[in-house]
Amino acid sequence: MPIKKSWFPLLCAALVSSAAWAGPSTWQKGIDLPEPTQEIYPTVHGGSIVVAGGINASQPDWQIHTAVWAWSEGDMAWSSLPSLPEPWHHGILVSWQGELLHIGGFTRSEQGSWVNRNDVLRLDGEKWVRHSRLPMPLSESNVAVLHGRLHLAGGRSPSGSENSQWGHQSDVAVHWYYDTDTQTWLPAKPLPSPRNSTCSIVVDDQWYILGGRTVGGGNVASNERYDAKNDSWTTLSPMPQAQGGLACASINGDIFAFGGEFFTGDGGVYKDVWRYVIKDDTWHRAGEMPVPRHGLGAVSYNGRIAVIAGAAKVGGSDTQNRVSWFSFAN
Repeated sequence: MPIKKSWFPLLCAALVSSAAWAGPSTWQKGIDLPEPTQEIYPTVHGGSIVVAGGINASQPDWQIHTAVWAWSEGDMAWSSLPSLPEPWHHGILVSWQGELLHIGGFTRSEQGSWVNRNDVLRLDGEKWVRHSRLPMPLSESNVAVLHGRLHLAGGRSPSGSENSQWGHQSDVAVHWYYDTDTQTWLPAKPLPSPRNSTCSIVVDDQWYILGGRTVGGGNVASNERYDAKNDSWTTLSPMPQAQGGLACASINGDIFAFGGEFFTGDGGVYKDVWRYVIKDDTWHRAGEMPVPRHGLGAVSYNGRIAVIAGAAKVGGSDTQNRVSWFSFAN
């Protein structure tokens, strides 16, 4: 919405409320994952929360996982699904047309642990098989299902011929959708600001991509919305602080953003929970995380948000298997 000039420009420009939030937020301890992991993009598929791969960077040589875990309401523990075909981190899970897909991400080679991939995998019974290939390797991206169509936007891709180290990657604004008729990925309007380590969520068939960071410029506070019907992006009120490596999910029609890390000074992990009220295009503080993390996952599930795993210290230190449940009463 348009912003009118006023004598209080800084507050109006950010549209951030520092007052008490409209309703209480509560946290409950969930059932922990069987193993600590970070750099995950979980999803809900067939009534279960699913987590795949990731890194335990607290271990020597960065232990990269193949395990895929599932949990549904009433389960006393996480159960295992067929493992990924090789150790994989930053791969995005999505449930689409009744199938579970794993998109992009990094694997390991003899040259390094950041081999960016263009594989799209599909869980077929007891094994993962190839669904398709992206037009180029892509990781730390965003996925959405809009009007039944699968979309992918932003992230990082190799900037040259080398592809094995973190520094070999650069930010991209690419945006594709999967065309079921041709079984290929086709271009859509690019993301307005190239960045990685964002979070994204679909609310009422509108796709919101929040925060993130750039390879050379650090964290950003961008908030952009995509309308698939018009193939158009709208720039919205930025986050109250620039955050990369965060997670977000939606309940009660609002978006909640959790965690992330910063590298200035001695570095650290963000503890504030932010509530984005879509109808007002405003941000409000909605409490604090009991254990702040980055590289975590978040999914909406039965009126609450599951906040999953991540690292409690900047970088790879203190990788967690913690699952926390967030509730908010309007």
